[in-house]
Order: sequence, then C-alpha cells, then structure tokens
Amino acid sequence: MEKSTERRHEEIRKYLLAYERASVNEIARVLDVTPETIRKDFSFLENKGFLFRTHGGAVLRNSNVDIPLNIRTQEKMDIKRLICSKVINYIDNDNVVFIDPSSTALPLGRLICLKKNLLLITNCFDMVSIAAESKHEIIMLGGSYSKTGKRTQGHFVTDMISKFSFDVAIFGLDGSEGLDGPGTQTEDAVFTNMAVMKRSKRNILIMDSSKFTRPARFQYAQFSDFDLLVTDKVPDQLKGKINTTVIEVGSE
Repeated sequence: MEKSTERRHEEIRKYLLAYERASVNEIARVLDVTPETIRKDFSFLENKGFLFRTHGGAVLRNSNVDIPLNIRTQEKMDIKRLICSKVINYIDNDNVVFIDPSSTALPLGRLICLKKNLLLITNCFDMVSIAAESKHEIIMLGGSYSKTGKRTQGHFVTDMISKFSFDVAIFGLDGSEGLDGPGTQTEDAVFTNMAVMKRSKRNILIMDSSKFTRPARFQYAQFSDFDLLVTDKVPDQLKGKINTTVIEVGSE
C-alpha cells in the first residue's frame, strides 16, 4: 500500500473517531481527493471492520471500536461538566470513592478539591493526573495497561478491588442502544465494573444523552442496579422505563 494511501486512511480514521460520521464529498473535500478515491477508502476500511458504509458516506463502527480516551474527552465537554457539577454533591467528606475511566467523569478530578479527606481509587491514568492537584489520597489500581483507554485492566485490577469497600462508585458507559442498562466495548471493563458495584454502598451512572443511541458490545449492569442516573436528557421513548432515580441536568 502506498504511503499516501496509508496517510489518507489514517486521516479518515481520525475524522470518524472525532465526528462519528462523514459523507464521501465531505472527506474528499477535506483530503483534496476525488469522491471515487474516498469510496474505495471506505470500502477498504469497512472490510477492516472500522466503519459501516452508508448511502453517500460512512459511520464509525462503534460496536467494534474502543474509542481512544483523548478523542472521547473532546466530546460534549460542557454537558460533562454540568453532569459532574451535580454528581459532586453526592460525594461526602471522608468518603472512599471509585471513579471509572469514563471521559464524562474526568471533570470530577478537579471538583473533588471541594471535598475533604477523600480516598480516591481509580484505574484511569488521566483521572490520577488531574486529581493529583488535590490533597486527597489516591490509589491507582494496578494491571495491564490499555493504551487506547489509558486505563489498567485485567485480573490484577479485580483482585485489588476485592480489598476495598467503597462509599460511592461512579461509572460511565460506551453505549446502551437496545440494552436495559449500560454497555461497554471491552470485556475487561465488564468484570471491573461488576466487581466495584458489588463492593459499593452507592452506585452512580453518568452519561450524556448520545449514549442512549450508541451500541455497545457488553452490558455490565441494568439501569435499576444504580442508585442514581445523571444525564442531560432521557429520550422520550425511554422515560418511565428506567427504574432508578434520574437527574436531567439539561432541564434545570
């Protein structure tokens, strides 16, 4: 494969990871090539399992792609800050808190400075980096390193979790389309989240509304397993079907 073709495929991957969908004409204009060239590129990347072709374009194949944390962090940041500004009210001084490697939860790393004497436990490298500015004790769970998710994973993580009891645990998700609870793209995250939920007194799920219509490969819980769901908006067709307390920050 020519280097120019490889570079073009990489640019298409970056674009779809950032925007999730694109038209043939849009990408052709951005990369300054013909639409026919982009159609061939889309066919190649579809065969590689990266995208689905649509009429006149392509969409990211969410069900098979673990989107890098640095890409997810850039999405809907205003909404994520609103969600975290509500969630911080459910963390008390002296709590033992688990926060999972969710981009939605990252603003909590700064907000926890409003609390006193927390023990923060996480397997998210970015969370540790942000929360390090606070005066709280932080424990990073050890395990195999996921470059994509900037997290640790595997049986070492779940073994360490079994040594703790959490006052509050905060979880994100990759999607929930067609599910009755949160889903993730990686099997390791299922085992990690399930282990934490069993050892936490209060479990909180946080998500922006786009996750209701995104697919995920593995479901790790039901909505009813959580004490609280914080989002910007629950779709009308799901209202009354989520059996837990829901806070919609977008409606306040």
